[in-house]
Amino acid sequence: MTTSTPIVVITGAFGALGRAVAQAFAMRGAQLALLDVAPQPPTVVRELLGRAPLVFGGVDLTDLEATRRVMAATSMRFGGIDVLVNIAGGFQWEKLENGDLETWDQLYAMNLRTAGMATYDNYPFSSMAVVGGVPLAVGPGGLYRLSGDTDDGDPIHAHIRTGMSDFGTGMLKRTPNMYLGLKTDGTMLLKVITSEGGRKKANVYKVSDARSSTHVDGRFDIAKGLVGLYWGYQIENADGADFELDTIRVWPFAVQRRKSGR
Repeated sequence: MTTSTPIVVITGAFGALGRAVAQAFAMRGAQLALLDVAPQPPTVVRELLGRAPLVFGGVDLTDLEATRRVMAATSMRFGGIDVLVNIAGGFQWEKLENGDLETWDQLYAMNLRTAGMATYDNYPFSSMAVVGGVPLAVGPGGLYRLSGDTDDGDPIHAHIRTGMSDFGTGMLKRTPNMYLGLKTDGTMLLKVITSEGGRKKANVYKVSDARSSTHVDGRFDIAKGLVGLYWGYQIENADGADFELDTIRVWPFAVQRRKSGR
């Protein structure tokens, strides 16, 4: 895809080098997708780039499915990808004489496998749209209708994930229940992600009664003991179930005046 505003994906974007590269592309008017294994970008990323970039934290680029999802999300958001900058990597000082084989495996994954996963090209579409209820995709070979219930025989896994939010307050909080406007023909899973003091926790719940041919505003209870500063939510299908998500509604309740450690 070639446009006057290039679409640039940067891996390892939360580090010092990644931030500098992102800032350089932003100054040239590029649309950015920033990827990193760290769950949240440092404050300086937002200070330098504002809210414009598409930010993906907690991405394991050694995982093919995780990499596919963020690349697909970027393509659907911007209409394609023009430039991929592979910065994700790492280093550990060891002599070969007394080195650990596990270190070799770790550095291979960090520096080579991440690049291989990020450049995976078995995704030929540059943009997608739903026209008259029919999902369509555009690629170099033309216009395609996306149909079928499987991906070459495998279930089509999909999820919708919110960003992490502190709901505008620095206090620890609970969200004892939530409401989902959901339509599905199968079983759905609700993942509740909390983060506090640098520790992230995820609880998964089976949304067993969500099966409906129309959108249903259903209430789902969350574990009473779950407390966090930042909260995020993920809705995903099980066994390739079709689904449409219309709304997510939560009401957080503060449990103390100050966040932990202060």
